[in-house]
Amino acid sequence: MYHMKNIIYFENEVVLPKCMYTLKNPIEASENITDIKINEQVTKFLKKMPNNQLLDLEERQDKLLHKLDILYERIKAISSLCSIKYQQESTNKTVNNIKSEEVVLILNSENLPWFLNIFLKGDQPLNVAWHVHSSVPNAKISKIEAFFRKFQDLYKFQTDSKVNLRLIFKDSTAAELKLSTLGVSVMGTVNILRYLCLTYPNIVPYDYNNYEVEGLLDICYQIESASDKNKQILIPKLFTNSKKWIVDSKFSIVDLAAFNIAKQLQNSAKYVPQQWLNDCQKVVP
Repeated sequence: MYHMKNIIYFENEVVLPKCMYTLKNPIEASENITDIKINEQVTKFLKKMPNNQLLDLEERQDKLLHKLDILYERIKAISSLCSIKYQQESTNKTVNNIKSEEVVLILNSENLPWFLNIFLKGDQPLNVAWHVHSSVPNAKISKIEAFFRKFQDLYKFQTDSKVNLRLIFKDSTAAELKLSTLGVSVMGTVNILRYLCLTYPNIVPYDYNNYEVEGLLDICYQIESASDKNKQILIPKLFTNSKKWIVDSKFSIVDLAAFNIAKQLQNSAKYVPQQWLNDCQKVVP
């Protein structure tokens, strides 16, 4: 019924059963069923086996058990995602604060985390450590170092921190927030902003039920990966109906997303209103 594969080499042959369960034929009364005594064969075989082969066999079993543990954790993660019950919530929807010991945020070495400063300005229990991946050219590292020197007070160690945020700068990569090794990552700076605004609802206003807000955020998401030519076309769309701020009469997630884009540009005054940029710099450190 099952074909057996040799895991370790042995000289003596072990007689294996040809079927899982042997049933005696009631018609053939004189039929003799031969007992191959598999237990005795295996016991005898193990006594003659060298110790190093037993260790190899135990090591193989440990590896298989480890793989089963990983598979079990993945199944649990998938099961928890499938069992999520969607409930109607108020406009001030919040996401439970991150429970992980460490959260990893991967950023392009060309894009500095200007959007993150506002979340570190208050008394948020958040520790930030940053690293530069080996893929980043030395010419770009000085720009990253200068950013953290300028805002060293925001990125200082917090003794009461519950969450450790690790920033990793890589070359030619999209922004990615990894909440756990088994969970689904949050891709794109705009979507990471959505997550942070829902996790810390009292820092930057985010009305996720406002279709205008969502539409403008989608434009910001397109701008992230757009060419310079397309950015000149897309960015003015954000300010079509703006006054002091892009949406309504207060600073919101749309302003933060657009401000983060503007700070990555070499000549931001060419793309965005200068007064709006000045107002944003008063809100965002």
